[in-house]
Amino acid sequence: IVPDGSNYSLASIQQALDNGIGQKVAIQCSKIYNTSLYQLFRIFFCVDQSDASTIVSCPFVSKYKCPDEVVFSHFDVGMLKGFTALPELNPIKLYPENE
Repeated sequence: IVPDGSNYSLASIQQALDNGIGQKVAIQCSKIYNTSLYQLFRIFFCVDQSDASTIVSCPFVSKYKCPDEVVFSHFDVGMLKGFTALPELNPIKLYPENE
């Protein structure tokens, strides 16, 4: 499963994440403008309240509804141009494929 614009079954995405992390995650989808397609929008990882670092199964997995198949869109760091957030404050680092 790679972000290449292909359709993937929601079940296969959920299974890959559950297997890789060992806990249930919550997946949120969004409708692609002017189409009938939905894309993978957010993945929520839940942590234990007592230490805020141990990943646990998300209690709200079924809160978000997605169709059986979703598009996993390609992402390029260049898509962030024009945003003013300070990159040094962002704990998530994104690297282009050619670096």
